[in-house]
Amino acid sequence: MKEKIVDVQLKENQHVEKGDSVDVVITTGQGNRAVIIAYGIPFIIFMGVLLLVSSLTKNELWAGLSALLSIGAYFLVLHFFRHKFEKKFLFHLK
Repeated sequence: MKEKIVDVQLKENQHVEKGDSVDVVITTGQGNRAVIIAYGIPFIIFMGVLLLVSSLTKNELWAGLSALLSIGAYFLVLHFFRHKFEKKFLFHLK
C-alpha cells in the first residue's frame, strides 16, 4: 500500500507514534464533495465542451481534443489550488 502523509486531527484520548499503522477517515459529506470535485465537475465540463465545440465547428476531432484539454486545464487549476482544498478536508483517525 502506498504511503501518504496527511495532517490528522486527534481526539484528546488518542495517542499515536511515528510508524504506527492507523486508519484515516473523513466524513460522508467530505467524501461526497471529493467525488463531485474529482468526477462530477470534470464530467460536466467534458460533456459541455464536447457538445458546444461539436455544434459550433461540426468537427469531431476538434470537439474531442477541446474536451480533453478542458479537463486537463480543470485538473491543473485544482493542482494550483490544492492547499485551499487541504483546509476543507479534515482527516480523523478511526
